[in-house]
Amino acid sequence: MIPLADVWARKGLLAAQLAGNALLLLLGYWWLSLPDRTVWQVALSVFVALVIIFAALWLHAAALAAFHPQPPAGGLAWKALRRLPLFMICLLLLAAVSVALLWLASWRRSTQVGVAALALALLPLISQAAGGGFSVRAALRIPGQWRYWPGVVILVFAGAYIPYRLIWWIPELGSFGGQAASVAARFGLAYVLAVTAWFSLAALIGRLARRETG
Repeated sequence: MIPLADVWARKGLLAAQLAGNALLLLLGYWWLSLPDRTVWQVALSVFVALVIIFAALWLHAAALAAFHPQPPAGGLAWKALRRLPLFMICLLLLAAVSVALLWLASWRRSTQVGVAALALALLPLISQAAGGGFSVRAALRIPGQWRYWPGVVILVFAGAYIPYRLIWWIPELGSFGGQAASVAARFGLAYVLAVTAWFSLAALIGRLARRETG
């Protein structure tokens, strides 16, 4: 159900995802400390924020493009870069629809679950935008395959619920060193699980897309 063989075949790209997202988190943390007392400082803060957003979109578009049925012409990084405008438009449309639905329903928990399901159902469309061969009909058929939703549930559980539990689990340890080691281990494992689950979800979409085009 989960195409682990596809993930392992691109283990170098998975390592790049782990390193790239960690770097983006560090840059985001550094951005929060930037002063904003002068016009130049505000301009620098805006510039750094735009760089972080652009790099994050490019990194995740590359993950989706890596598993697309069409081979990347000119290299994966260049293909993801060329498709970035369409990828951003699809993301913005999805974000706008999600916010509108949540606003109309007053942010109820049941609506939040529904919006999350909608986002996951439209994720293959975003993947098509990142990878090429943009076909709304083919993308919307992917969530209709029976393998899609069980795989999504497993990966959301592994990449969201388990990391959440790890982060908020505070074991009873006597020393400060033990507590620090526990925090580092729990946060590190949660991070690896989250990124690997995201990469595996991209692989799952790519595998099902190949079934549609094949």
